[in-house]
Amino acid sequence: RHTPSLMQVVILSTNKILVYNLMNVQNGPQMEKKYELSGHATCVKIFADLEGFLYCSTDGKARVEYTKPGRMSFAFKAHRIQTSTTNKYYEAYMVNDCAVHPNQAQGGIIVTAGSEGRVRFWDKDVRSGRRILERGRVPISALDLNHDGTLLAYAASYDWSKGSGEAGMYANDPQLKPAIMVRDSNWETRGPTPAPTFGWGGRR
Repeated sequence: RHTPSLMQVVILSTNKILVYNLMNVQNGPQMEKKYELSGHATCVKIFADLEGFLYCSTDGKARVEYTKPGRMSFAFKAHRIQTSTTNKYYEAYMVNDCAVHPNQAQGGIIVTAGSEGRVRFWDKDVRSGRRILERGRVPISALDLNHDGTLLAYAASYDWSKGSGEAGMYANDPQLKPAIMVRDSNWETRGPTPAPTFGWGGRR
């Protein structure tokens, strides 16, 4: 069962992050943090243990921000692809959405959706990537885990990260049309991924 969080996080355009306790919201934010990423914020999710939150941005990065004293916050490069093997150049892709595992026992698991067409699983507690779900040429525009974290739902569609110039390509190519997929979130792989459990539209 989903228990509503009494903690809420608001990211402002002034590079401030306000953390509220909804039981005491009339007294204003209980904590103020500095926004540490260079791109615009795209999503924010609160950890199940209420000891912090995850936020992501248009510069391809994500940040784990702890509110509990003694825990060190950190940022990491979530979605990028190496474009040259000789010079080790990387192209960063916008992080469109993120999710955190709702079970405190699995609270280290976080998931990010990238404009390059990948869903990536991470373990924030060991600061390491765990799994990559390849979607192909279509950006992953949204995702979420269900109430116990056993199912992952994600949507693939053009996200306007490259402006209106490429919108026509996605509208006219039947291989690039929007799709919604649902799959078991417990698969383990770093190579080719199994087919989704079920889905609607687009490629399956």
